[in-house]
Amino acid sequence: MIRREISQCAFRLLLDCVQTLLSHTFINVAFLLMYTTMWSFDIQFDTKFFAVSMCMANHLRVNVVFQFTVAVRNFVNYMAAQKRIQVDLNLLSYLFGQKYISDISSA
Repeated sequence: MIRREISQCAFRLLLDCVQTLLSHTFINVAFLLMYTTMWSFDIQFDTKFFAVSMCMANHLRVNVVFQFTVAVRNFVNYMAAQKRIQVDLNLLSYLFGQKYISDISSA
């Protein structure tokens, strides 16, 4: 069980590394793709479009990338602790009976 938690923690750290890399390069990659698309379709560069898209990309980076990281981190922590929670609930069921567990879960 400890090896499983260690491997899940290592997986979480790997995801944190990928998230850090993507969060720092997200806007650069997005604008590189945008400029490549504009160049390939011969679209003229527009400063108003650039300003609006830069603001929207920054907003997306803050809200989506960082919130996704928190969600993945919490999910991996839950998966690591799920077995321990189930063992504790089974122990409580054994010690105090099923009525006690149903009272806890309904509260």
